Amino acid sequence: MKDAWAIGHERAFAAAVVCIDYGVVGKWAEDRGIPYSSYAELSQDPRVYALVEETVRAANRGLPAAAQIQRFVNLYKEFDADDDELTRTRKLRRTFVEDRYKEIVDALYLDAETVGIDSTITYEDGRVSQIRATLRIARVPREG
Repeated sequence: MKDAWAIGHERAFAAAVVCIDYGVVGKWAEDRGIPYSSYAELSQDPRVYALVEETVRAANRGLPAAAQIQRFVNLYKEFDADDDELTRTRKLRRTFVEDRYKEIVDALYLDAETVGIDSTITYEDGRVSQIRATLRIARVPREG
């Protein structure tokens, strides 16, 4: 994982929106012969979800039951300062991302298995692109 946004304050359980590390996970996928053509495609691969779940489960082992992540979604892109999601020092703008990704957050708590998104992203070179994708929501069994 490159970034994870934990959600749970005043909610029934803890959940997370995860941004994979494209370079690291891309190398991991290539070493295993897993084809992909973009960050969005790689992030939604079931084998990548399994890899992220292993990481979440390991983190959960050190947390009290109420703080353990029970559901997560791999975001289709990294959080980015150019999209106003992060400060220049890489701190998450929680209020902004909660509004921007409201459909994703709602789906995490509505027992959905997937969530459709339609969003605009800005690339480093200034290009703007529209992204439509279906993101899978994963469940994580509680640790002991």
